[in-house]
Amino acid sequence: MCLLYTSFNSRSKEKINEHYGDLYANSLNLIKNTCDSLKETYNYVFIKNLIDLAKEDRLEERLLDKESVGLQIGELVPNGLGVKRYLNCSLRVHKLDSLIGIFGFPTYSLVGYTNVPKAMTIILHGPLEYMEKVLPIAQKAYDEGNFDGYELAHLIDRILWLNGKKQVYGTQFYFIEDKIYLFPVEDPKNLEKRRKKWISQQ
Repeated sequence: MCLLYTSFNSRSKEKINEHYGDLYANSLNLIKNTCDSLKETYNYVFIKNLIDLAKEDRLEERLLDKESVGLQIGELVPNGLGVKRYLNCSLRVHKLDSLIGIFGFPTYSLVGYTNVPKAMTIILHGPLEYMEKVLPIAQKAYDEGNFDGYELAHLIDRILWLNGKKQVYGTQFYFIEDKIYLFPVEDPKNLEKRRKKWISQQ
């Protein structure tokens, strides 16, 4: 609810309503509807920018994957694409952080269920320092039922992996000849139990 509606509604409601009657009620509803409409437009700007950033990231990732075919782990991608990828990912994180500064962290209520993963993809492809910065914010949103459990697990694992530690939920993996291998996992015997518990709390 916007400040204009809140302040208008917090005035001496009974006295105003007694004096103006239906005129007051109609004016109040008009202000509320206007605020709701502005909120939808406001969120649309964030969502549109978020979708554009995610699309740009996805196209670039596909190009990098194509150029990486046949390379061994540790080999550099030709044409400096790896370096360009890193710089572009950092730039997208900077843009996303600017949007978050204006609109807030991309939760379910702010950008919708389908757009939270788009924001997290950009964050997960960015610098470690930024992931560590947003982790407590994502955790708080999850605790409030306003964020995705898998995305939070992914963020936690990525931070651990990049810090040279074992992951907890097994979201970090790599391919060798079309086979999937997990990076080291803490207590692998109970991995599925941790996964089920986390996902069931979404």
